Amino acid sequence: MTTTTTTTTTTTTTTTTTTTTTTTTTTTTTTTTTTTDDDDDDDDDDDDDDDDDDDDDDDDDDDDDDDDDGQRRRRRRRRRRRR
Repeated sequence: MTTTTTTTTTTTTTTTTTTTTTTTTTTTTTTTTTTTDDDDDDDDDDDDDDDDDDDDDDDDDDDDDDDDDGQRRRRRRRRRRRR
């Protein structure tokens, strides 16, 4: 008498590891510098007349002229405060 025994063993192991790390750092720095001129002379007046030359050249310069007008107003306010 013959006896045959067959044993088959199959082992499958699968391991999956996923690690995701996201680090976001946002830094905002704002620096404001104020300069005070203690001189009573009005040297700033020379700059006011130069800005009017650009008005006839191009219509695209309108935004720049508005900025120049605001700067002139700020200068006048500073001069008034000093007096």
